[in-house]
Amino acid sequence: MIETTPYSKFSSVYDEVMDHVDFQEWANFIIGSWKENKLPDKILDLGCGSGTLLSHFPSSINTKVGIDSSLQMLETAKKKYPKIQYIQGDIIYFSLKEKFPLVVSTHDTLNYILQPEKLITHFQTVNKNMELGGYYFFDLSSEYNLIHNFHKKQLFYNIDSVKLTWRNTYNQKRKVITSTLIFSIFKDLKIQKYRETHYQKFHPHSIILKILQKTGFSLVSIGSDYKTWTLKKDCCLINYLAKKIKEIK
Repeated sequence: MIETTPYSKFSSVYDEVMDHVDFQEWANFIIGSWKENKLPDKILDLGCGSGTLLSHFPSSINTKVGIDSSLQMLETAKKKYPKIQYIQGDIIYFSLKEKFPLVVSTHDTLNYILQPEKLITHFQTVNKNMELGGYYFFDLSSEYNLIHNFHKKQLFYNIDSVKLTWRNTYNQKRKVITSTLIFSIFKDLKIQKYRETHYQKFHPHSIILKILQKTGFSLVSIGSDYKTWTLKKDCCLINYLAKKIKEIK
């Protein structure tokens, strides 16, 4: 079995595995939370993956930019949505030439940041690449989701020539879920197996609030599953809307 980096093989079946997600609903919810009189002219998506969410935002948003660390995911994005600008990079450390009025990071991307100090650095970086008064919309996987929908569970997918087995274990003390993805790829009458190991951390709301305050943001709203700006105990994705209220060095 060959060990590979996260999303190097998952990228080939990611959109099929995630076909249950209503990205148009997500985009509508995000834009519906916009607090200004007119829509932003630019949007930055951190952890943009295959570019699907960005493609569902209104065409009146002239500049759409996505950053992702996975070259394989970005190759898929460029083929599907070539009009969007993509940058391969780390969402913890990046510097762009222009500042954005709206930044988004969705589908538990920030759960991949395991260390609190790196999460602080991430929000500092976002601040520096945003317009003053701009908004940062992001989500985090809830602990309820990690325990009830993933812990000790296996998921199975058969997509074209790829068989995927997805195993999950949540360590409640460390607040970290380990997801092991085994890919069996059939080619030329042979089977090649690959393994990707993903680690994600649950970040409590109290920690997020402290980080926002430290990094020049004010929390505007907190909600659930791209459906309501009310936090529900059994939600899977916690939605946050934060406003940049001051510049930081």
